[in-house]
Amino acid sequence: MIKIKEILDYLSKENISYRYKGNVEAEIDSFCTLDEMKERCITWVRFIEDVKLDKLEAIQDIVLFAEIEKQIDTRASVLYVQNVHATFFTVISQFFSEKDYNVQHPSISNTAIIETTNIGENIFVGHNTYIGKDVVIGKNARIFHNVVIQGKVKIGDNVVIDSGAAIGVVGFGHYIDHTGVRRSVPHVAGVKIGNNVEIGGGTYIERGCLGDTVIEDNVVIDHMCIIAHNMRIGSGSTLTGGTITGGSTTIGKNVWFGLGSIVSDQIVVGDDSFLGIGAVATRDVPNEKVMVGVPAKVLRDNKVRPQVKRKKRDNV
Repeated sequence: MIKIKEILDYLSKENISYRYKGNVEAEIDSFCTLDEMKERCITWVRFIEDVKLDKLEAIQDIVLFAEIEKQIDTRASVLYVQNVHATFFTVISQFFSEKDYNVQHPSISNTAIIETTNIGENIFVGHNTYIGKDVVIGKNARIFHNVVIQGKVKIGDNVVIDSGAAIGVVGFGHYIDHTGVRRSVPHVAGVKIGNNVEIGGGTYIERGCLGDTVIEDNVVIDHMCIIAHNMRIGSGSTLTGGTITGGSTTIGKNVWFGLGSIVSDQIVVGDDSFLGIGAVATRDVPNEKVMVGVPAKVLRDNKVRPQVKRKKRDNV
């Protein structure tokens, strides 16, 4: 059991502003969704109209996380914060994270093959993972099952690599030699991954041909993505599931790629840009623009995202 006071103390310690209406001595033991609310849980809401107040008020010791600027007329306990999405999942990570994922309990599976000695402290390596002799890994890494890391790969601190990912694989490139035979272009460079990077399961990151493939700090790459050779991905960027990138492309900082988006080779994607779901960028993407369609075209500026308008659900 966790008292709400413990959560409030944690938010204060992390300098996260909040306003709480409810019993600070209430105890919770789990979390839940709005559709499956239950006793002694915490949950969160993005759109106030999604809250069924009668159901919320009928449940004992449930705490709703909501945006601080949106008041809710309810007898239930509400924790108001500035960024409800980020704060709720910060609390989930702190109080409810799975033990196997906790880097405070490092371990290396006896089925893993690790040839390098350049490994930082406090890491987790899962079953059947292979790490080659030239790989360098920082501290607090979490590398899960059936991962392959090979070649000249340097990984920073606090990196998460989910099951089935392959890093440092040979990129796709060919040339016709003087005898008319098609041959693979040699990829003799490596991969450099910064700090606090997350790489999803089934994602492939190719090593560079002559220069390294570079992923800067705080990048999040979803499952089943392809990062081609000689790529550079700027800090804070997010690539959602199924993103495919061509070789020698430069992605700026704080870029968002929608599901299944594709970027051609040798183009530049500007800072703070946004590619919509399934967008195919065949030419340079300007800074701070939203691009959609096939081929992708500018829809609007991305400086301020418009508020999403939604129809109120029937309360049935």
